Amino acid sequence: DTESTDFVGEADLEIVKSHSGDATAGEQLVWTLQVTNNGPSDSSGPIVVTDSLPAGVSYVSASGADWSCTENGGDVECTRTATLVAGDDAPPISLTVLVDPSAGPATIRNAASVDGPVTDPVPGNNTDTDDVTVLDEAELVLTKDATTPVVLAGTTAEFTVEVTNLGPSAADSVT
Repeated sequence: DTESTDFVGEADLEIVKSHSGDATAGEQLVWTLQVTNNGPSDSSGPIVVTDSLPAGVSYVSASGADWSCTENGGDVECTRTATLVAGDDAPPISLTVLVDPSAGPATIRNAASVDGPVTDPVPGNNTDTDDVTVLDEAELVLTKDATTPVVLAGTTAEFTVEVTNLGPSAADSVT
């Protein structure tokens, strides 16, 4: 007597999105995306991480060992074709963006999600959100030049005053 049974695997894929420190408007920010297979089964590929970039940032690059990343119109997609063994972490993905010079001070919220071909018994951890505090940092330089030579006391002199922002952030309410 024989009996056939279909094996149905389940792989709880989890993603954690993080960064270090505060961001500065006008400078780059790096997010780290970490995918873990909490099991109980291995997850075959492709495993896909997606991240739609929020307003206030623009794409620079995305990469990670064993990941192939592309970007289209602010939508970043990284694919891993290799199997992710139960209980293991995939290599992290580094997602680099440029924070808009006029984005601060503010908080930028961004989410990333992961999906794979094996049934996921805990879909609640397939998306993670990270909030980033964006600070302004503007370096203003003031120059003053005489447009007419001052020859005698009591005569009128004219000056040109110029303010330059060396950045990296936009300078708001300069007086």
